[in-house]
Amino acid sequence: MADHRALLEDMVLALRSEFGARALYPLLRRRTRDVELKRVLERLAEDERELVERVRTLMRGLGAKPPAGRFRRRVAAWVIVAATLVFGLRFALRLCQDAESTVARWYTEYRAHFAELGDVERARVCEELAGIKRRHASWLETWVQNVPFRKR
Repeated sequence: MADHRALLEDMVLALRSEFGARALYPLLRRRTRDVELKRVLERLAEDERELVERVRTLMRGLGAKPPAGRFRRRVAAWVIVAATLVFGLRFALRLCQDAESTVARWYTEYRAHFAELGDVERARVCEELAGIKRRHASWLETWVQNVPFRKR
């Protein structure tokens, strides 16, 4: 069995990002009156709950003991939501879009790592995770382009 310590250290960053998204999307949902955006944020929140569990399962399969959550990520989510009072919702959506794109790239790198090792199943899981994150980034990009920077 391959030594996955370096990969697991990197995957902790992805998991922390998922914790942040899981905490942030429900809070952002409360900050908008737009019914369609509320639906999108609810879907993102649902996906994040699933993504956290899938990443934790993947990490456990590699011998890690991943955390169930991070207090700091919940605090950061509240700080970002508070910042929307000054900067508007677009600010937070742009941060989320950037984070989703970044984590999608990480999952794609993990896929390549597993494929190189011949671990087809884990490579497939990572490709699915990357696809979900790319879809999230695309949805958020649409809203970033169409939500005003801040209310006047």
